[in-house]
Amino acid sequence: MESALSRGKHHPPRPKPANSEGMLIANDLKKERGWTDTQIKTFLPEPDQTARNPFSRKAAPMKLYALERVEAIEVTAEYQRARRHPGPGRSPPAPVRWRKRRKPSRQRKHWS
Repeated sequence: MESALSRGKHHPPRPKPANSEGMLIANDLKKERGWTDTQIKTFLPEPDQTARNPFSRKAAPMKLYALERVEAIEVTAEYQRARRHPGPGRSPPAPVRWRKRRKPSRQRKHWS
């Protein structure tokens, strides 16, 4: 059974910043927990901690969010409402494992 951090057969898991136990980065929130950028900005405007980016010293520091804080926000009525009603003209996000791309129709339109 593969771990949640697996990136595929030929890719090792991405390294986490040092001293980030019990912390999540924005990408973890989006891919593993289904958050959107707007939800992160709304419910987690300030990170709990920042850490040096393990990929590049020139890159901006990584924003870390405490897992306990994220879990506490996820059970609030306001967050649940945001998950059900993402905004005008948008549908709620489907679980990642069920998302499929529709193939374009192969029917040709014949003009008479």
